[in-house]
Amino acid sequence: MKNYIDFLIVKELKLIIEYYAGDIYLEDFIRTHDKKGNHSDFNANFNLMVDFRDSTIHLTQPEIIQLVDYHKNSKILYGERKAAHITKTPRQVVAGMNFDIHNKKLPI
Repeated sequence: MKNYIDFLIVKELKLIIEYYAGDIYLEDFIRTHDKKGNHSDFNANFNLMVDFRDSTIHLTQPEIIQLVDYHKNSKILYGERKAAHITKTPRQVVAGMNFDIHNKKLPI
């Protein structure tokens, strides 16, 4: 299945909204986060709302750890914020929880 990924930065609300649809892999997350981090309105301290309802997340446990390390090592993406995940399936919930378990050293 082809994927669609986009984000919207709402500066006035200090909010970033991300939308994922289709099959999502580690490379998709990294590419999206790089693009978002280079956006002129991006602020790592803006809160984050991520909509995964229309996606199938294909991340192994090692890839989740790799994604967490990617965030830890990124000076652009590293910030203090709150994040909410919108999900529809148990598998989407598990992927988000696995990320949360491993990102304890991040200020999210």
